[in-house]
Amino acid sequence: MFERLIVRPQNAFQPNDPVDLGALVEGAIFYGKTELVLDSAAIRQIARRWTTDGLLAFLEAGVVTPRYQTNFAAIHTSNTGTARERHDPVVFDVTPNASATPAPEYLIQRVLEEVTGRPGHARRVTKRVCRLLAVERKDADLAQRVRTDLLDSSFVSPVVLELMHSFVPELQLPAAARFRSIKSRMVFA
Repeated sequence: MFERLIVRPQNAFQPNDPVDLGALVEGAIFYGKTELVLDSAAIRQIARRWTTDGLLAFLEAGVVTPRYQTNFAAIHTSNTGTARERHDPVVFDVTPNASATPAPEYLIQRVLEEVTGRPGHARRVTKRVCRLLAVERKDADLAQRVRTDLLDSSFVSPVVLELMHSFVPELQLPAAARFRSIKSRMVFA
């Protein structure tokens, strides 16, 4: 059995329902430790579906460890569907100007005001939620470290070979098969 489960917003193209709430509850029941990675959209979804009282009861029950992300790591894809398609790791903030990114307390309160329509209630709930949150921020140099790893053939080759063996076991590669990564010029449209 797994030691812990991390539930993240997984429905990126459904901004009103970014978290699979069924998986979240299942994780809270069946795993000894469940970490819940939250952002403003996830808090909005839970507060709408379970009310602010339900959100607080769930977080305060101690069945999950909530973390709040102030920025995100992703893969930026350009020229999708063409021969010039390119992928690049990026770290981006919720707002375009990283130095102007509001504190999680501000963002959470704004979302809860939107959901409840009651600023005083949203402020009190925000204070209780924020006492439980561990705020998480990705290192600014994460994208560069990922690029470095991806260009390191001694790292990439065994990983690709293992993935191919796992996902396509019927494919027999020569014993000397190796994979190498090359850097291509990024072309942004």
